[in-house]
Amino acid sequence: MRLPTRRVLTSLLAVLLAAACEHPDGAKPSGKPVPSAPAGHSLGWGPCAWEPEFMGALGPERAQQFQQSFELGCASVTVPLDHDHPDDKQTLRVALSRTRLKGSNPTARRPLLVNFGGPGDPGLRQAPALALRAKEDIGAAFDVIGFDPRGVGESDPILCGPDPAKEAQQPVLDVRDTAQLAKLRARISAVAQDCEAKLGPRLVHFNTYQTAQDLDSVRAALDVGQIDYLGYSYGTFLGATYAHLHPGQLRALVLDSPVDLRREPVKTEEETIQAREAAFDSFFDWTKTQPNYADIGNGRGFLFQAFLDPGAGQLLSGISSLLYSPSRWPELADGLRSLMGTGDGAALRKADPGLSMANWAVMCNDSPQDRRADDATVQRLAADWAQKYPTFGLWELGYGNGLVVGCSGWPAPAHPIAPDSINFASGPKPLVIGGETDPATPLAWAVPFAQAVGGELLVTAEPGHGHYLRSPAQRAPEKGCVDQAVDTYLLAGKLPAEGTRCPV
Repeated sequence: MRLPTRRVLTSLLAVLLAAACEHPDGAKPSGKPVPSAPAGHSLGWGPCAWEPEFMGALGPERAQQFQQSFELGCASVTVPLDHDHPDDKQTLRVALSRTRLKGSNPTARRPLLVNFGGPGDPGLRQAPALALRAKEDIGAAFDVIGFDPRGVGESDPILCGPDPAKEAQQPVLDVRDTAQLAKLRARISAVAQDCEAKLGPRLVHFNTYQTAQDLDSVRAALDVGQIDYLGYSYGTFLGATYAHLHPGQLRALVLDSPVDLRREPVKTEEETIQAREAAFDSFFDWTKTQPNYADIGNGRGFLFQAFLDPGAGQLLSGISSLLYSPSRWPELADGLRSLMGTGDGAALRKADPGLSMANWAVMCNDSPQDRRADDATVQRLAADWAQKYPTFGLWELGYGNGLVVGCSGWPAPAHPIAPDSINFASGPKPLVIGGETDPATPLAWAVPFAQAVGGELLVTAEPGHGHYLRSPAQRAPEKGCVDQAVDTYLLAGKLPAEGTRCPV
């Protein structure tokens, strides 16, 4: 299943590592765990077992630059399975990475924790790649701390649910048809039953509340009173939840491309589809300006035919992923040309980020049961969305995407999202970044989110999803507009003026 925010930073990760260092929660851990420190104890940093693979993915030039500039270390912290009942003695391991600029003043550095979204996106290898893109003043001021959230990668991954290869071949079901909807519900319920059977009562503790409490265990293990936090996409909601629970433990809070899981699911999913369809329109407009791709025209008609294929769901998931960053639009154009010319959609399917059971678990464990739609609602939406959103409307529902259908049969959550989950009266004033043409988290989400967290909203016209340290301008000697605003906030605590807008 793919939920509205699942892996929406995949494009950013591809930019960071040329798609080579992606470490999904279903991938094999390194097999060489670093000794874990209990929460409240100092960490013992050691080598990262995955460092050779990471350097290989960077390529010779960037690997040399990284090794000359940074020290990379790994550690882990043991956290309670249920922070509300730590005496139960059930624990999980949260794996960490630390990227430190060589020669910087150790007494001047602060930890900057980074979450890349999802929920369920890994962070161990992504954080050092992000550090490589930052300017030296940020490197001198911060140790960049990456982590795989509970249930992901090196942090006791969730091992249940369908085989990812088989799941990728699931068809897009036309849920306007009662029998097709029943088939989809049965498929999703079978996943929930499998996870309950394999994880038992542990399953409900993979949620935003517990992950936010893990962050404070990490802070304690780092032996600091406060942390700085950078969250992308779903990571914004996680960071705001942490601020709600522990406002005094934050020094600065950067929330890039915000997601608010308190929103009503149907409206949220429809706005996501609208943004994705608009991004597809922008992509086709872009192809008309490119001599190499002017022949593509509007390829939506070929996608209707592609819906007949068993792997149509994976095909559209790959297209959706490639839309998130204009830097990947040539890849999307090449894939569409291949599909239109020979019917070969392999390149587009390859861009599908794949199944994330951590994403599935967290989203359903966060969602109150009364927000799950009945059959009549699903079929009404399917009929409406198929007409209004011809590319992604039926895919959103018929591939098991989102909270409208995707939590069928899931157990009652232990810590569902509450109306005040991200409200906090004390602590730092956050910097919130919203994109005018964001294909995953629309600007319409960013405005009320900034109000809810009491933050300053920085609006950017830069296309794509996730803006800090991802703009082409940041590769120039001078900082781009978004990067300058974030760095000034992190280094000096100064927010941009109200109403600031960054141009392209």
